[in-house]
Amino acid sequence: MNRKHVKYIFVLSFIIAAVTFINAIPNSSNIIAPFDIKKRPISLVSKKYVYDWANILTSVDEYRKNSLCEDIIKKYGIEVVIVTLPNLQGHASVEDVARKLFDNWQIGKKYNNKGILLLFVKNPKVVKVKITKSLKDTFADKFIGHIQNFHLKPNYLGGTPNKGIVAAFEEVEKRLQTKTKKRKKQNEVKLKKY
Repeated sequence: MNRKHVKYIFVLSFIIAAVTFINAIPNSSNIIAPFDIKKRPISLVSKKYVYDWANILTSVDEYRKNSLCEDIIKKYGIEVVIVTLPNLQGHASVEDVARKLFDNWQIGKKYNNKGILLLFVKNPKVVKVKITKSLKDTFADKFIGHIQNFHLKPNYLGGTPNKGIVAAFEEVEKRLQTKTKKRKKQNEVKLKKY
């Protein structure tokens, strides 16, 4: 073998090794630390608001939901986090898991304590929506129950969680637009008085 052949073999070996290494890396939407209820994982890729440990979302759906979460932050200053879990992680109820995730991960803390958690558990198949206290005037318990029981839960149980999540985001955005318009009008009325 002459030098030219050795060079080609070396380059070809390098390319094969590189392709093998790249294929061994999980797709970018899943590059996060393993589930930990005590501490929110840090994404290695970008800001992450969707954590799909139950594998109920495709990577494309996960990317789209992450974009929806980013839009709500940009438009309204509210952090939305979506978490799917394979089970209750040894906790007594979905409410307990939601509370611990909310508190330990400090959902909404960076956004004037405005946060929403959408939690999906695979076994048992349950859904929970939790919001910060500062959003109670915008999203009353009845509204949260509506989103949970008429959009998220039936779609999740029916095998179409993505449809339910999109419907929930549409409802949240409608409510936020309505509240924003009302506040704007109230502020205009106050300014006219003075």
